[in-house]
Amino acid sequence: MTNTALFTNRFGKQLSPRGVEKIVNKYMLQSGIKDASIQSLRHTFGIQHIISGAKLKVIQEVMGHRDSRTTYLYYPLVKGTIANEIQEHTL
Repeated sequence: MTNTALFTNRFGKQLSPRGVEKIVNKYMLQSGIKDASIQSLRHTFGIQHIISGAKLKVIQEVMGHRDSRTTYLYYPLVKGTIANEIQEHTL
């Protein structure tokens, strides 16, 4: 049986979520990114897509949230971001 996984570990097995986390952490350290985590990257992803106008249902599906209320928690953060943008660009 051949492995159909796109990403594999050094043993040829499918890369686990923890394996992905280790790789991301390694490259964040190498690039000098501090005080970041997989979770902060997920939050950034969700917020940026809401700002870009993506639908809540799509973001929920992509992020793997079972409950839409989890995804909806990003909206208050976005409102603050939009308000700051408007304030910074006001004449």
